[in-house]
Amino acid sequence: MAIETFDPDIIVSWTSDVSFFLCEIKRNHIAYVNKDFALYKYESCAHLFSLNSQRTEPAVQAGWPRSRISVMPPIILPSKQEPVNRQRFFTPNTSIVAILIGPLPSDEGIENLMRAIARLSGVYFWILGDGNHMKNLEVMAREEGIKPRTRFITWSKDAASVVSASDIVVCPSKKDYVGVQVLEGWAQRKPVIACDSVGPGLLITHNENGLLVPIDDITRFSQAIKQVKEDKVFAKKIGEEGYNNFSQTYSPNITVPQYLNLFSKVISYTKS
Repeated sequence: MAIETFDPDIIVSWTSDVSFFLCEIKRNHIAYVNKDFALYKYESCAHLFSLNSQRTEPAVQAGWPRSRISVMPPIILPSKQEPVNRQRFFTPNTSIVAILIGPLPSDEGIENLMRAIARLSGVYFWILGDGNHMKNLEVMAREEGIKPRTRFITWSKDAASVVSASDIVVCPSKKDYVGVQVLEGWAQRKPVIACDSVGPGLLITHNENGLLVPIDDITRFSQAIKQVKEDKVFAKKIGEEGYNNFSQTYSPNITVPQYLNLFSKVISYTKS
């Protein structure tokens, strides 16, 4: 097993099944907690973490010690890669590209976003992600009449270059508790438009570093895209302000030390 070969000081698992698989490994094991917490899958872990308290609180309620669980920031790497050539995705250079960055929400937010884009001419829609949703989204795009200007792009190593080639980052999820896609847009200096769910609502100051639209308000989402499309000065302003917020709070030189401190903490109390 690779763990025996590399002999790491810390093991980090990212899914509950992997966490359970590692239950017999006598190491400093830290596990990421997503949804549907089941205590038995994490009993061998020294510490748990998640990106928001909505995920950590169920673990505490199930009996996990609060002192051994942390809310940690996402690690987003700003990219200096050149944008991809839009012709790769059969998209005119003169068009406006709104991009949705995966993981894709499982709620109805994407359908509402497609309806908003359907009201706008000259706006292409890139969906960057993967998974079982893609086939359903193709059907949805066809039904909403935007299939000819929708591109389904599989996640790859040059994903940052794909985002860099877009004009607007759109975040349609109704139940986004973290706002990772907002941060990814900010890291690329892109104007961000998001539904006013918990995560984006805590990050974005409306009209300053992004635009917030009420959940399920298709008209307002369409108007927000139109505003950013037509007002280039405003689009650049909120993109730059978003990048400033990212640099001051979520850049790797700020977030990575927090993880290193967590690792040191876990090693210290497992030795004691």
